[in-house]
Amino acid sequence: MGDDCLAHKVKEAAHLRHVLAVNLRFIRKNNRYTREDVYGLTDISVNEIGKLEREVTSAGLDTLAALAKGLGMEAAQLLDPHLDPTAVLLYPDENVMEQIRAE
Repeated sequence: MGDDCLAHKVKEAAHLRHVLAVNLRFIRKNNRYTREDVYGLTDISVNEIGKLEREVTSAGLDTLAALAKGLGMEAAQLLDPHLDPTAVLLYPDENVMEQIRAE
């Protein structure tokens, strides 16, 4: 795998980590959930939720599935950069992922 390909994958992963963090905070605030509330819905530790929101760690597929199920949504919604209407300001172009891949 070339350095350019690896750099794109790292950038894409960082973008998805950021989108998940923004969306988790949005969902919590929109529903007036504490991290403890989310733990009760998902069985994901308060510490892990905090790390996800601060982009300290990435969510594995099991974590993403548990979040989606507990929050009553599809996993893809958690990774939608437009879930939070204010997040559009962070990513004004709808084709962010395509731009990252094209660089």
